[in-house]
Amino acid sequence: MTCIKKHKLHIIKVERARKTITKRDTKMRQVVNETLQQISKYHHNIETLEAGYSDRLDFREVAVWLIEEVLRVVFYA
Repeated sequence: MTCIKKHKLHIIKVERARKTITKRDTKMRQVVNETLQQISKYHHNIETLEAGYSDRLDFREVAVWLIEEVLRVVFYA
């Protein structure tokens, strides 16, 4: 096998590995986002974590003990 063929095979293997990692990372991000959404909805009645582009939708007054509670839930999850 020539050096060029070995190099091409190496590139193909790297690309396959990169695609596998990307798919796994995408799935993990989706699971994390869904979990954070559930936590925010349960503890703060926040329907979405997406930016609403207005103060009324994006900023909330939250008591420090509620923030602590959510951080504990996330920490122990």
